[in-house]
Amino acid sequence: MSNDSENWYDHPERIQEANGVGDLHVQWFIDNYVGGRLDQNMDLFNRAFALLTERGNYSRDNAFGEMHGDCYLWIEKCEHSQVLVYEQQSSRTLFIKENLYDETYGEDQAMFGKFHIREVWYKYAYPSWKKAQLKGYKLKDWRAANFKPRYGDSRDIGYVATAEHNNLRGHETSVKDATMRASTIIDLMGFWEVYLDNPEELE
Repeated sequence: MSNDSENWYDHPERIQEANGVGDLHVQWFIDNYVGGRLDQNMDLFNRAFALLTERGNYSRDNAFGEMHGDCYLWIEKCEHSQVLVYEQQSSRTLFIKENLYDETYGEDQAMFGKFHIREVWYKYAYPSWKKAQLKGYKLKDWRAANFKPRYGDSRDIGYVATAEHNNLRGHETSVKDATMRASTIIDLMGFWEVYLDNPEELE
């Protein structure tokens, strides 16, 4: 007789055998799960970029903020991508949406080729080599690189996520080498909403 208090995640062995193939399938699950979380919040990115463009929030000195918890949001100018920087008390994160236009649909239905999330600074980065790596690669280095990720995967410094996304063709979003840290950062985008709806709430 089954225990009604049990959840599907209480017994992973019933779903996936624990072996190398199982590891691969679990990673694919996380990649697609995090991709779905990103889909839920892409509208917030688009709204934020549009509003900050309208307001001219193009630097830390003229950021969209202060939001609750000493949080700030601003645009970094870039010809090939839409770039937002989100700063909290303990972290600074880049959101990079590559511009991609398909002649079949036109610019009014612009699609993005890839969406990158990278940590520029994270106070609680672990292990120590990751903290040291972030310390040596700052926002100025991203500017010098024209906000182009070197590899577009987990080999990049500060890697959180790189997503492939194309809703117009009916493809699902998937993230490469996803971790639950990626889901946590994507979830933080939800804190923008109240301020995007009501900028007068900025502190």
